[in-house]
Amino acid sequence: MRLAQPPPYNRPVRRPWIALVILLAVLAGATVAALLWWRSSPPRSARLLPEADGYFYLDLGVLRRAGALNQLPPVIEDREYRDFVEATGFRFERDVDSVALAIHGQAGFDSAALDALRFTDVFSGRIDRVRASTYLRSIAQHTESYRGREVFYIAHQGVTSRVAFLDDGHVALSNAGTDAPLHSTIDKFVERGFAAPAPLLREFYGELPAASLAWLIARTSEPAGRRHGALLSSELQRTLGGSTMLASARFLGSLDVSVEAIAPTERKAGEIAQNAGTLLQLFGITQQQVQPGGGDADIKAVLSSLQVSQQGRRVILTAEVPVRVLKKLTE
Repeated sequence: MRLAQPPPYNRPVRRPWIALVILLAVLAGATVAALLWWRSSPPRSARLLPEADGYFYLDLGVLRRAGALNQLPPVIEDREYRDFVEATGFRFERDVDSVALAIHGQAGFDSAALDALRFTDVFSGRIDRVRASTYLRSIAQHTESYRGREVFYIAHQGVTSRVAFLDDGHVALSNAGTDAPLHSTIDKFVERGFAAPAPLLREFYGELPAASLAWLIARTSEPAGRRHGALLSSELQRTLGGSTMLASARFLGSLDVSVEAIAPTERKAGEIAQNAGTLLQLFGITQQQVQPGGGDADIKAVLSSLQVSQQGRRVILTAEVPVRVLKKLTE
């Protein structure tokens, strides 16, 4: 009589299952890599910007879809803007989806320092290219061609701006002192491959909170002394000088605002934190004196949400602004 064979406990795994496991592992790794790249890579319009001392980005498309722009007061139109709207049919507040700015010159904290800054911008949105080009030719001093793009040279208040359509949905503008920033932007767009971000963006963009609707990365200049139109106290200007500023705003049920100063040394960061804390205390005392025992509860909630903390060379100020406060500010 033939004995029963024992069950094949060590039967080898079929090769198709091994291939499937490997494929799933590769796909999972690629997904993680894509998410990490997306998280650390600025929006394309920001990657097109040239090397500069600072960068600003605003996502108007998300704000418009959320209905936030409907709460804003009407735009006050001067004569030049009305002429532009009539000639092109374009309205900034309605048709622009995003704005990316490169800041040429280190930001200061007084009106004179801000007036000295120059910018290179990339606007994304909807515009009638034919009508806009016709209008720009009518006001341009002259035009030139660069890599198949018509560049319009327009003088305004003693400064020459250069404007060029990258395509039907993207416009580049620069009022820098040379053609180089605009040419760099056009070069990056024309090459069509992945546009590598400028060094300052590459270094700090990944540190901004995810899903930020607006953000700023900028180097600040050392103050030259007391100047007219100061936006901050002279002591805070002195301590902030030479720092790198990271600011962002994102909407998570309320508007979360973060401002971070990265100081050259930990000692200087301590001075910034101390001066910022003192300034907030003085502001709170002033508010109590102006509105003793009362005042707007929502505004008080915003003021109480202000926090200053120090982490090594970094000083971080955070605040939370409820939607109802935003509506009050735009009424």
